[in-house]
This record gives sequence, C-alpha cells and structure tokens, in this order.
Amino acid sequence: MDQVKILNGGTLEWTVFNELSKEPAEPREPGTVTLKDANPDLFVEWTAVYDDIVSRQDPGVILLDTRPNDMYTGEVIRHSIMGGHIPGSVNIVSLEGTDGQSGKWRDDATLEALYAELPKDKRIYVYCHDGFRMALAYMQLKHLGFKDVRLYNGGWSHWGNSLTLPVVEGDEPLGGDFAL
Repeated sequence: MDQVKILNGGTLEWTVFNELSKEPAEPREPGTVTLKDANPDLFVEWTAVYDDIVSRQDPGVILLDTRPNDMYTGEVIRHSIMGGHIPGSVNIVSLEGTDGQSGKWRDDATLEALYAELPKDKRIYVYCHDGFRMALAYMQLKHLGFKDVRLYNGGWSHWGNSLTLPVVEGDEPLGGDFAL
C-alpha cells in the first residue's frame, strides 16, 4: 500500500493529462495486486456507535457527520427514509476542506481551522451517507495528525433507513428528545 497515492484535484486534475471516457477501458495486462482483509481497527459498526455515542455518551469518543449541513439538520432528505443526524454527532462538512472549482485540498491552516473543534486525543467516528465524504474526512484528519479515526460501516444510508434507530433534527447534536 506504500505505492498508493491520492491525486490532489481528483477527476478534474486527471483530465489535464488524460481524456475521460464512458467506454470501458481495455486492460493492457492482468494486474498483480493482492488485497489483504480490511483492518477492523479502521471501522466501527452501528452497535458501537449506539453504545459509545447515543447510550453512554462516552467523552472519549466523538461522532463526526461530514454531510452538508442541510442534510445534518434534516431540512433536506436524500437517499434515506429519515432526515437529521445521529444523536450526539457534530457536523463538519469535509468537502469544505477542498476548493470547489479545482477539487484540490485547501492548505493545512485551512484544514486545521475546519477541524479545530475536534481534539486530536479523542477517538473519532466518522460518517456520511455513502462513504465519499467520510473517506475524505478520514484522509484529512489523518493528514492533520489525528491518531484514532474510524469509519462507521454503513453510515447514514444504514442509520437513516432504519426505523428503530433514534434521529435528531436541527443544528444541535442532542436536540429534540435528547435535549437535556
């Protein structure tokens, strides 16, 4: 994996040197990559999110919702039955750490400011809807020196479609029935 790189600028940057096509590419020769099993320390299941955040409100764990704020508040519902967020989650939009025109990462000072409310000594559980924004946040947080960052395996596409899991609407992490 030491040969895996992330192209800063994504698809837009790629088009500087290569044209994009909707046609499948013909492989030149078979690859030789063998993937290992996923590292279980990088993921967290909904049961741990519920136990650590909703039930116990463990002060050593922070739940980060990286979706747009209007999805976090429940004002906009996309690709799920319910709108809102997981009780106890804070909202930082990971895409704000990139330039909207070029897709490139913003400078380190801007990224530090974006994630300033998160203490680096806490365990961070990250989620979005389908994985893109939480993967971006994971890379940004690791780049900034956060040690224990884990991805919620399922994210909002799981939680927001499960009618038995609690949801909070509005700007407050513990609003509604969870307000103290």
